[in-house]
Amino acid sequence: MKNSLQQIFTNSLSIFWGLCKILIPIIVALKILEPFGIIEHIASLLEGTMQLVGLPGYTAIVWASALLGNLYTGLIVLITLWDQEPLNIAQVSTLCLMMLVAHSMLVEVIVAHKSGANAIFSTIWRFANAYFMGWLCFVILDYFSLFTETATLYLQPTPLSQTLTEWLIEQIYLFTKIYLIILTLSTMMHLIKKIGIEKYLHIGLTPLLKIFNLSEKTANTTLIGMFLGISYGAAFLISDVKNKRISKKEGCVVLTILNLNHALIEDSLLMLLVGSTLWIVLLFRLTIGLFLCFIFTQLLQRFPTMERWVVS
Repeated sequence: MKNSLQQIFTNSLSIFWGLCKILIPIIVALKILEPFGIIEHIASLLEGTMQLVGLPGYTAIVWASALLGNLYTGLIVLITLWDQEPLNIAQVSTLCLMMLVAHSMLVEVIVAHKSGANAIFSTIWRFANAYFMGWLCFVILDYFSLFTETATLYLQPTPLSQTLTEWLIEQIYLFTKIYLIILTLSTMMHLIKKIGIEKYLHIGLTPLLKIFNLSEKTANTTLIGMFLGISYGAAFLISDVKNKRISKKEGCVVLTILNLNHALIEDSLLMLLVGSTLWIVLLFRLTIGLFLCFIFTQLLQRFPTMERWVVS
């Protein structure tokens, strides 16, 4: 029992520290660059393209805030600017869909790179598919005149500005939360192996994994990432790739799936607070996301030379 607990704590600390070495420099760099108006600059580049997905120009800064910050930052900006032009359910669902696929890009792309997916490929893959899925969603909903009612906000605007102390407290809370989740996951995975449930889990997932040419060793990480998020899934994936339990190519394929389909429950429910619909932010995202990943894995299998461009 003592050895098991020691193994769990050692493993969870190792995974957590590996993630911290990636996250901390990026988060600090983003804070330093914040006053230089990078978000506003990116928003100006995106503004014209938002109209092609049926969204008003001001939503560009919403998406830009999510791209460089996170989903919460994007949502705060959205509800702050909401009175400029309230969105209907179709519009807010399209915007939320795009944010769900592409957000926290600097942090998550570097994490993906360490897990086996080329950083440039990950950036293009997420951004292009966020825009494609948003465009496809807009075309379908507009053609059938679906969800045209004005969306209802369930959040109230809060100040975007923070003092340095408030920011530091927020980061301490964030990293404490990350470690506790990793510790919990490490404990659960240890218990699942001890009890013998893991093999049945792998048997159940094998048909799905085979579609994407993945081995059963990727099952746990894929599930963690899809339900809890890229950072948590990649934390374990980095460890697996580093210790050669799975190949970099498999790590890349897993990250390709997680790039489009991660934190399916928490993030999808979060989007309901600004009036989006689960039909779009969960079911549409999951269906189209998995289909796009299937096409990618088929291309990777058919054209092996692609590997040099997509695997880190």
